[in-house]
Amino acid sequence: MVLALKRVAVTGASGMVGRHIMSALQDINVQVTASARTAPKHQNNFDRFVSWDLATWQEPEELNQLFPDVDAIVHAGAVVPKPGDNVDVQNLFDANVRGCTAIGNWAAQRKLPLINISGATVYDKAAPMPVREDAPKSSRGAGGFYGFTKWGGEVALDYFRDDLPFLVHLRPTSIYGSGMSRKSLIGRFLIEAGNDETISLTPPVDDRFGLVHAKDVARATVCALQKRVTGNFNIVGEKPHSLSDVVDACIAVTGAGRVMIEEVSANRSANITFDLDGRHAADVLKYTPAIDLQTGLAEVWAEMAQSTDHKPNSSISAS
Repeated sequence: MVLALKRVAVTGASGMVGRHIMSALQDINVQVTASARTAPKHQNNFDRFVSWDLATWQEPEELNQLFPDVDAIVHAGAVVPKPGDNVDVQNLFDANVRGCTAIGNWAAQRKLPLINISGATVYDKAAPMPVREDAPKSSRGAGGFYGFTKWGGEVALDYFRDDLPFLVHLRPTSIYGSGMSRKSLIGRFLIEAGNDETISLTPPVDDRFGLVHAKDVARATVCALQKRVTGNFNIVGEKPHSLSDVVDACIAVTGAGRVMIEEVSANRSANITFDLDGRHAADVLKYTPAIDLQTGLAEVWAEMAQSTDHKPNSSISAS
C-alpha cells in the first residue's frame, strides 16, 4: 500500500493506538511527526517528536510551528478516564473537545486531510444492534462524560468539514493490543492467568462485546488515508466476544490459570453491547479485521511477560 503523503502528524503518540498507527505509517515509508505530552518510551516508530498537551489551546500559528511540514494529521490523542478515578470533566472537555477544535481550525487553514480516532462511545445506549454509523448519538450515552466529549470532538471537527480535503471519523469498538494498561480488564485477566490464579467471574458472563486490535485500527487508518473520502466508519474486530471467551483465550495464551463462573440465572438472556456494524468500512475503505482474539492476546501477553518488572517464578503486578 502506497500513500501520496510524505509526512503525517500523529497525536496521542504515547498511547496504545497512536503507537500502532505510527508503526503502520512507517511500514509504508511515511515519515511520522509524533505528538503527545511526553515522548513515547522505548519506541523508534517516529521521525520527529513535538510536545503538546491537548488540553492547552493552540492557535494555528503555534501549531504551524509544531508541525511545519506535514501533509495530513491523524488525531489519536484523547484524555481517557482510568477505572476507579474521579472524572475531571474540565480536563476531559479541554482535551477532547477544545483540542479537536484547535486541530480542526488549524487543519482547515492548512487544507490538511484529517483522520479522527473517535469511538463507539458516541452512540446512544438504546441504539439498535448492530449499530450503524447513522444511529442516534447521545450526550448521555454508554461512555458517560467521556463519550460525550468524543461526540463533542466529532461535532467540533465537522464544523470545519467543508474546508478540509477530507475528514474521517473512525469509531472503533473496544480496543486492545500491545501497549495496553495492565489495569484494564484484559490486562488483569492476563496477569491473573499468567500467575496461575483462579479468575472469578460473576454474572453476566454471557454478554458479548466488540473487541478490535489496535493494529487493525491502524490498518483502518491507513485505508482511510489511502481512500481519501469523507465519512464516518465503524471499525470492528472479527466478532463480538463474551467475557468467558476472553478469559478462555487468556488462559490459552498464558498456558496457566483457571476460571470460576457463578451459575447464571436460567431466566436471563444474553445481551450484546458495543456490537457495531462494520459493513460501511468494508465497502468504502476496504477494511476488514485481520487479527483474531487469541492471536491478539498472545501479542499482549508476550509484551507483558517480557516487561522489566516480571521475574521468573514471581507474580506479575497489575500496578
